[in-house]
Amino acid sequence: MTIRHRTLACSLALAIAVLFAPAVHAAELLNFKPVPVSPGLDDFTWTGANFASGPGNFSNGDGNLPVANQTAPGLQVDTPFIIPAVPGSTVNPASGSTSFFDASLTLTGFAASGAALNAGGTLIQNLGPGAFTVNSTTAGGAVLLLSGTITNGTIVGANGGNAGAFFTSTNVTYTGGLIFNALIAAGGTPSGGDLSVALNDAIPNFSINGTTTFLNAFGADGDGLFRVNGEVPEPTSALALCALAGMAVIRRRR
Repeated sequence: MTIRHRTLACSLALAIAVLFAPAVHAAELLNFKPVPVSPGLDDFTWTGANFASGPGNFSNGDGNLPVANQTAPGLQVDTPFIIPAVPGSTVNPASGSTSFFDASLTLTGFAASGAALNAGGTLIQNLGPGAFTVNSTTAGGAVLLLSGTITNGTIVGANGGNAGAFFTSTNVTYTGGLIFNALIAAGGTPSGGDLSVALNDAIPNFSINGTTTFLNAFGADGDGLFRVNGEVPEPTSALALCALAGMAVIRRRR
């Protein structure tokens, strides 16, 4: 695809509070982006009937190499929790966070649940339920970082446009993985989360199929984030709990 214009509106840096800072609402659980970027590989695809991860969102198995030596495809995933002992990752003690390299995001389901709408030049495609998994690099055997279910979702984009579109859902329930374990250990709520994906450089441009009444098929670049609903301790105050949660899985070598 074309050179990316990475404009992830939802990629504001997570503020790191001092110990005993107030809890936050709608806190970021993880964010993901292709690193390095993968020209020629769609990150997300709409088949004309289902929304899914594209080849740019899958590990190529080089996550244990120095970051400068890694090649596309594969995702960088950042979470505001300490998740120790996962190959292909870096723990950031100062911020109480972890970065995973060459990770994968898999989406399943998300079929069109009705005809696409054209609301004054804005196309809206409603989707049914789906599920997702986020895994660490496949080098030596991937480790589940986060999984969950989503009740429904929506693709929104300008008619005839190819950038500035979004896939969103406010009905995310987290169900498993090391990041899920850290969330629960920190007293977080697994239900009522949300997912936002920015879609750019779509080919072809967004349009409605006159026969199926759904959006026409396209592939697009994209990155995004998962958030949690309710109060979650700040990363600094939850550091010890998260470290203990990670020790429980230290033997899960790949």
